[in-house]
Amino acid sequence: MILSHTFDETKVINHLKHFLPAQAPLKDFVHHNVLHFFQNTNFHTANEQATKIFGYKTYLSINEYRALYESEEINDKTLDTIIIKYRGKENLNEFKFRLLYDNLHMSFSGRIGQVMHIWKDAYKVNLSKYLQPKLFRIISNYLDQGIALVEFPYTETSFLDNIRNIEQHSYFSYFIQKKGRARQWLLQNKNLNISDLLAILVGQQDWYEDYLFDMCFEHPGWSGIVNIIEEQPESITKKRQITLKEFIILELLFQIDYLDDRFDQWKPLATTGIMPKDHLFDKIEPDLPFELLKIWQEAYEWSYYQKILKALYSTNREIQTQDKSDRPKFQTVHCIDDREESFRRHLEYIDPQCETYSIAGFFNIDAYFQPQNSNYLLKISPAPSNPSHLILEHDSKLSYHIDRSLEVQKHSYFTGWLMAQPLGYWSAIKLISHFLKPHDNPATISAKNHIHADTSLKCDRKEDSEGDLLHVGFTIDEAVERAEELLKSIGLINNFSRIVYIIGHGAGSTNNPYYAAYDCGACSGKPGSVNARVICYFINKPEVRKKLLEKNILIPADTVFIPALHDTTSDEILFYDINNLTDEHKVLHQSNTNTFLKALDINAKERARRFVTTSIQNITANTVHNQVKLRTFSLFEPRPEYNHATNTICIVGRRDLSRNIFLDRRAFLQSYNYKQDLDGKLLPNILKAITPVCGGINLEYYYSRVDNQKLGAGSKLSHNIYGLIGVANGTEGDLRTALPSQMIEIHDPLRLLVIIEHYPEVVLKALDFIGDMKEWFVKEWIILVVIHPETGDLFEYKNEDFYAIDISECQAIQKININTLLDMLENNNDNLETYLIEY
Repeated sequence: MILSHTFDETKVINHLKHFLPAQAPLKDFVHHNVLHFFQNTNFHTANEQATKIFGYKTYLSINEYRALYESEEINDKTLDTIIIKYRGKENLNEFKFRLLYDNLHMSFSGRIGQVMHIWKDAYKVNLSKYLQPKLFRIISNYLDQGIALVEFPYTETSFLDNIRNIEQHSYFSYFIQKKGRARQWLLQNKNLNISDLLAILVGQQDWYEDYLFDMCFEHPGWSGIVNIIEEQPESITKKRQITLKEFIILELLFQIDYLDDRFDQWKPLATTGIMPKDHLFDKIEPDLPFELLKIWQEAYEWSYYQKILKALYSTNREIQTQDKSDRPKFQTVHCIDDREESFRRHLEYIDPQCETYSIAGFFNIDAYFQPQNSNYLLKISPAPSNPSHLILEHDSKLSYHIDRSLEVQKHSYFTGWLMAQPLGYWSAIKLISHFLKPHDNPATISAKNHIHADTSLKCDRKEDSEGDLLHVGFTIDEAVERAEELLKSIGLINNFSRIVYIIGHGAGSTNNPYYAAYDCGACSGKPGSVNARVICYFINKPEVRKKLLEKNILIPADTVFIPALHDTTSDEILFYDINNLTDEHKVLHQSNTNTFLKALDINAKERARRFVTTSIQNITANTVHNQVKLRTFSLFEPRPEYNHATNTICIVGRRDLSRNIFLDRRAFLQSYNYKQDLDGKLLPNILKAITPVCGGINLEYYYSRVDNQKLGAGSKLSHNIYGLIGVANGTEGDLRTALPSQMIEIHDPLRLLVIIEHYPEVVLKALDFIGDMKEWFVKEWIILVVIHPETGDLFEYKNEDFYAIDISECQAIQKININTLLDMLENNNDNLETYLIEY
């Protein structure tokens, strides 16, 4: 009989849940801060704690920083400034010597795993080695979404009830000892307590929590995904009932079963007398190596930040007197995504009469989307949102929905065998052909397949459907509300062009389990095409425009909004809903299309300078573009694109502030005109969108870059997909979280710098209206700077207030001709300096 002990399982499990990885299944890959559990702590303090507790590497190494200093990427004067900031002028020479020459020894083992390691020290057994393969096979088979060779005999009950069902009705047993106590406890007791099992394994309540953390962080990927599915059951399409508690109980039972089989007698760990000195969460004392790393990191960041701020300060002086009364030839609204920065820059270069804007790529359409002939709902708004609206696809000319990655297709044993015979050899031939000459194939996942260009959407809703759990479509007032906020947020309330393009973005690739990470983060890892079509449909409606006029937004009758999708991998553009354009608008659209195609050619060539296997020197942009398109279809290409690599700033302001600055595809751009929002009422909603999206992207890239083995996913070349929910190395490994090396190898790990063009006192008030997201700035996970719209003066947010920044001693930003810049792009595959572009 198991003895009962007083132990607060609920409290401990909730504490454990807080620290587990929060990465959702692959289909909803949304970037996030992988150290989210320390987000209520200052960035640098969190880094030190994460290293000393969990063994994570949270900075570059001392030698990497020194190499950056030698290459002048870390500015000498900036380094001096940061040393003085933290150690005073009197200690400048001492600490500079330490930074440049001290031999520092750092441990990355952490406290995690110390208790479980006693099994190796005292009993010479490695429980994880023997039990994890079995545990992982069970859990991956149970959670499988449609690719397992043998389907789990699932019944609509709990995880442990399903295991009991197998044990009771099968000659096979998961347990080594079929008559052992562990198996009998599972079968006879449906109310197993974790504390009872820990009493047998550990024996001393003080160490129960440490043991659970050690065990779950032996496989944080699987523990994390179980926790996510428990908390968010909608995150998987084939529903499964499971809790983290059940997962823990099964592993504890397996441990007892193994130890019973291995030893005639064994005692709890606490009886060995070799328990660790410190508990996992005992107080962490700061030490010198981390202070030096902190100084190096801030010197690295501000060496780059100062150049951007100097360029913005210079530009601000020049835009105050500009007059923009002429009607633009066309206007575009993009996502804030950093990959759109260069696309916008090239559009403006090819046609200076165009205007470009940007906003979070869900375009204020907070909804789920249900493809035709699909039972699954796809969230197409930011991950933290809880949409109450549903957009339906209908009238599709296709007999099935073409996004095959969302569908589960099965064959019987007989039909599968029958089909394999004639098709097997043909498939092998096609595979060889695909390697020799990459081309589109059924394995290719493309953003263009998210919704077919010829299909229709059900967007309208009448007032009489208020009782629905999810409202199908939006009412006129709801449509007006979203259109108004969109247009006012970006500052586009008058002087509309004849055609306004709202351009969502997505990506495409072949043989890439991370495809969702390349799509729009503001759309929960989905392409933004549905959102673009819906908002354009609303703004084109006469009754919506009539109500927008009452809100001082005048859209001329000859203005039409056209939705589009930019594939950031192949640099192609797809336009929707253009069949009903007037003849005059068709002529204008065709002219604009030619501009888009030229811009995409140049954009592809700029991107290709990063691809080692793509030659661009003295080759036309169109030729390079064709090579880039092939990367999308290549089975052996682990880098279809670099996604958000090198992202480091987010500018919230007028386009004129940054239009002539070369930002090298490193900037998120949020359009915002302070003149139309002097009281800052629109600013909180903008911050609520960019903070988790841009901040999450930045920090996931940061930590995946500095510790790709523990905080990243390692190389994707050895990854296998498990159950359509995650990836693991080999066939029996833990699920890998965050980003693979092929996505972060060119990334510079800098925190995100958010720059807002407005009065400091207005931004200060806006921060009070963004709730818990304010801690991103207060705790310095994101660095915030305000640029005064009249004087150009700069203010840094520290200690919940703004303080002036002196950049007078910063080197002036070099002005460069656009043609010279294009030549530099052709001959340099590293990050380039910040330049002021002269067109």
